[in-house]
Amino acid sequence: MIYEYSDILKKKVSKICFGSWSIGGATIKNPSYKKIKLKKCLSILEKSYKIGINFFDTSPAYGKSERIIGKFLKNKNRENFIIATKIGCENFQQPLKFDLKNVKKQINNSLKNLNTNYIDIIKFHSPSGLDDVKKSLNYLKYLKKKKIIRSIGISLKSPLDYKKFSNLKLDYYQMNYNLIDQRAMSIKKNPMDKFVARTIFNFGFLTDELAGKKKLKFNKFDHRSMWSNEQVLLWHRHANAIKKKFVSKNSNIKELSCRFIFSTNRIDHAIVGFTSLNDLKFFESDNIFQKLKKNQITKLIKYYKNNTFFYKSRKRQTKLN
Repeated sequence: MIYEYSDILKKKVSKICFGSWSIGGATIKNPSYKKIKLKKCLSILEKSYKIGINFFDTSPAYGKSERIIGKFLKNKNRENFIIATKIGCENFQQPLKFDLKNVKKQINNSLKNLNTNYIDIIKFHSPSGLDDVKKSLNYLKYLKKKKIIRSIGISLKSPLDYKKFSNLKLDYYQMNYNLIDQRAMSIKKNPMDKFVARTIFNFGFLTDELAGKKKLKFNKFDHRSMWSNEQVLLWHRHANAIKKKFVSKNSNIKELSCRFIFSTNRIDHAIVGFTSLNDLKFFESDNIFQKLKKNQITKLIKYYKNNTFFYKSRKRQTKLN
């Protein structure tokens, strides 16, 4: 596993971050990918740490994930881990709440759920604008001085929202970034800001599990089952095209996806969700961090610029069954 020393946190942080939405549990109202039993969740977390992942991302909105990570941390040396959670969103079905009263409540609950007396990174969860952030930013800075939190970040709705918040000089900026969502490439990045990529496999479409299939079907606990057929088919078509055009015989689309985001020098860390022990095997090799050749990067960027990746229609979109 490749690490980056953080001057902010004063410790080494794995380039791969465990995204815990995948293990937080799924319901019909708040689906993630599938239901996973607690014992299996803990074994996945244990294995991820054994292969070198020490960075874990969660949120109150991710079902039981904070409590599962709290169980995982029990009887372990807390200083060996970097834990990030979020404020503002308790449930994806409810309005965001960034008022000071709610933020205090969420942080106290997160500390309890995570079985810790400090949080390494607190991120604002998809705020709309500066007014949301300003409601509690001074309080977070106060907690930072008290060392109850170690750093402050933001999980952006859109990579293009970085421009709204960059002058706040936060520590971490989390955003979508992958082969078929390269909006982050257009951002003029402040040198001191740390970028954390999410959806690096674009919700699984940039994996052989989906790119190789002729027909897609998702279970009722999978949030992708709620998407329109048009959007699913569009991304599936692009994933298949990328696999055919750019993946060599000795590689796969997943490896290409990882190597691309780390080759463009935009990203410091990448969040990945895991739902099985088998998912972790891919990250036992450092091949995923090998930089692509410049001409490979140029071709992948050109493909992105010459295509459309988001389905838009005035008509009501068809739900995928």
